[in-house]
Amino acid sequence: MQAAPAALTITQRYRNQDEFTAMLTRIGVTANARRKLIDDDFTSMEMLVLNYSNDIDAFHSYLKGINKTFGNGARNSAIQFSPIIMKQLTAILYHFVQAVGCMHCIPNIMNITVEACSDLILAYDAYLKRKDSDGDDEALIKLPELKGHSNWTTYRDKFISNLGNINGAWNVSLLYVVDETDRPRITCATPLFEVELINLIDEDFFASNTTHFGPSFTEDNSKVWMLLKKSLLGHQPYHHIDEYKHARNGRGAWLALKAYYEGEDFVNKTIQENLTKLCLSLELEGCLMVPLTIWYISSGQRLTN
Repeated sequence: MQAAPAALTITQRYRNQDEFTAMLTRIGVTANARRKLIDDDFTSMEMLVLNYSNDIDAFHSYLKGINKTFGNGARNSAIQFSPIIMKQLTAILYHFVQAVGCMHCIPNIMNITVEACSDLILAYDAYLKRKDSDGDDEALIKLPELKGHSNWTTYRDKFISNLGNINGAWNVSLLYVVDETDRPRITCATPLFEVELINLIDEDFFASNTTHFGPSFTEDNSKVWMLLKKSLLGHQPYHHIDEYKHARNGRGAWLALKAYYEGEDFVNKTIQENLTKLCLSLELEGCLMVPLTIWYISSGQRLTN
């Protein structure tokens, strides 16, 4: 006897044909179109993700192909995905692919409604924009030569800015590789976490929640290493990251570099610089108060606090 929908876990719903069909019905997919997806062995959301996790755009092409092949039959047998339905389905697939691949979690398919699709489409459109802009050298800032503590802050901020403008394996900016937000430890045996929905519109959410695990992270970690190597090789600061070259561990190299330049000396230097600026500011205010005081006295004005 099949479990009632209310008794299913989020993971079970993700793998369940009835839940998948119910979601398709909620967003307005016709009965003929629903049957076509099932006949093509897309019997659950999991099956869609497994087949199109590396090429979401191919799913959109698949839907267009169905329209072209089966859309002109008799009225009661035609299979047609309207433009809005195709956009909704592609956005839903993108949501699940990013959740499973980037964040090792499964959204609750019961929360996928016509209303929810509005936000999912916004997130998908943002993904398309990031994808189109990837590799745009004009968005990258020329890094200064890192000379030591004196210009570390400038180098750090520009390097971080560039990571935000370079897409990784999941079309997520490389910022997540060096992000220091605590994450759950994930291995191949770790079950996918269950969530309601995730906010894929927020770039900061990607940076702080994309997992540091799997082939995609390994690829992106290597990209960050190459960026560091390119900017530091041949200069003294490279010695602080040399031990990470064999593993091409960009994250480890960045954290080591940051720890060196933002250690106790960096903190003391920053405090001293801020104190110096404060003292200069107070001295300037004091200098200005003298002529102001003379003007007030000579003009017969009464000084007040």
